[in-house]
Amino acid sequence: MTTDIARPDATAEHAANEAFAELLFSPEGLADPFSRYRRLREAVPVHRSAMGTWVLTRYDDVDEFLRSKQVDKDVHTFMAGRFSGDWEQHQALRKLAANMLWTNPPEHTRLRRIANRAFTEKRVNEHRAFIERRFDELIEPLAAAGGGDICNDVCFPLALGVVANLIGVPQEEAPLLRDKIRDFQRTFEPGMTATELRKADEAAKFLDDYFGDHVRSRQRKRGDDLVSALIDTEDEGARLTFDELVQMCHMIIAAGSETTTFFMTNGIRLFAEHPDQADLVRADPSLLAQATEEVLRYMPSAHMIPRTTVEAVRVGGVEIPAKSRVMVWIAAANRDPGRYTDPEKFDVLRKGPAPMAYGLGTHFCLGWRLANLQAHVVFSAMLTRFSRLEITEPLRHRARVAFPQLESLRVRFHEHPAQRLAPSASSVRFLSTEYLAELEALAPANQPEIPHVNVRVQFHVTDTPEGPVDYHLLVERGVIVKAGRGLIDDDLAITVTYRDLVDFQAGELHAASAFVSGQFEVTGDKAKLLELMLVLQSGYYHQFVADLWAKTTW
Repeated sequence: MTTDIARPDATAEHAANEAFAELLFSPEGLADPFSRYRRLREAVPVHRSAMGTWVLTRYDDVDEFLRSKQVDKDVHTFMAGRFSGDWEQHQALRKLAANMLWTNPPEHTRLRRIANRAFTEKRVNEHRAFIERRFDELIEPLAAAGGGDICNDVCFPLALGVVANLIGVPQEEAPLLRDKIRDFQRTFEPGMTATELRKADEAAKFLDDYFGDHVRSRQRKRGDDLVSALIDTEDEGARLTFDELVQMCHMIIAAGSETTTFFMTNGIRLFAEHPDQADLVRADPSLLAQATEEVLRYMPSAHMIPRTTVEAVRVGGVEIPAKSRVMVWIAAANRDPGRYTDPEKFDVLRKGPAPMAYGLGTHFCLGWRLANLQAHVVFSAMLTRFSRLEITEPLRHRARVAFPQLESLRVRFHEHPAQRLAPSASSVRFLSTEYLAELEALAPANQPEIPHVNVRVQFHVTDTPEGPVDYHLLVERGVIVKAGRGLIDDDLAITVTYRDLVDFQAGELHAASAFVSGQFEVTGDKAKLLELMLVLQSGYYHQFVADLWAKTTW
């Protein structure tokens, strides 16, 4: 339960309006909305903005409000004052208003009761094989290239392909819907330009025509898909009308593809940005479901969901009048310190209340099981196959408020050594004393000497499974003659993470690239680095350690 709060003073109101303005209208708010949510929550958690729209940011307030019977989704109230008052002249906005997402009981209850039959746990799990197969098809070209745009080349076509498969849209036709869906989805945002509205109208017409043809096709001949099932489904003796079937197709495709795309994209981004958390899931796959919940809490696809009030409703000690427009910031509620310890930390071990990524109450997301299934498949596959994910380009955010997601996510893949190397029965653990002893003993007698190459190299390796490790190599006349644990009086020292060193030893990271990028941090007599590179880049070096690498466990 929430407790009453005193009416905010002018200073607090101004601070809340300033944070809200930055959230809606600044590049800083676009790049970092979460700090603005925090300022809003701390200043005035139940806030009537200067624009007249109410703003909710606390977990308990959001929970109480979304469950209230005084709350609905009245599209006429929400659209009031937008688009010069003539919103019903636009096909996109009429289509939005006709969507089940904007209906209320009893109409919403009837439509949802029918749709619920499509999203049972059994029916959803039947799609696992398709999800796994489609993901493998999409990831393979990127894996072969060492990386790419995981958002647009994998996550979006996967999510779109899954919901297309669900309703019987041919996979080869699904890409035709992609841009149209994104153009139409702009209607969910608080503001639209005239050009965006025109493109949304064109998209609405295209989608209505396309799904109209699809429904007619299934009415003539049923298939093994959801639309065919919905055509024959009765509820209290009544069936869905043609228009309702068309709108159902659109809702499933549009909502299911966009939100799931960014659910998966955000998870991959977070595992790349927090490799320690990714390693926890790799080490203990039973944490996958918990980690998925943490992705939904920390970075949900939808940040804001709109609501209106039927009657006056009291939330957090504040009365919100009837016929009010309310922005419910579920992304802010998910980081409420009143509910979550250290909420700004991404923690796959976190225990706590369920995140609000799928909403609450009457309009709780229909497709949550299907979205979670896709995320589980993708996260598990990515963490199993790749030892590290590295974001290679600055993040660019879409100019959105309700869905402030990324334009793309370019990632470099570091393939997990376990996928490349099958250790033999006589395997040795990387950097163990046994490994270093074998490395020392491997120099071939016929290796050409390089008389002027004499280097004492100290390695400081961080983040190994056993903690920091120090080891050294002695190179005499171009040949490694000693390798061992501990510290020596060195010519130069190299500090490197365990992951980067594994990638170098396994052939995924070139020595020159590692030094240039700073992944191998060098101190000491850097002129000696020129001599060391003659060894590391030598074909002889790679040849005589190949057998050792083949039986090394990482």
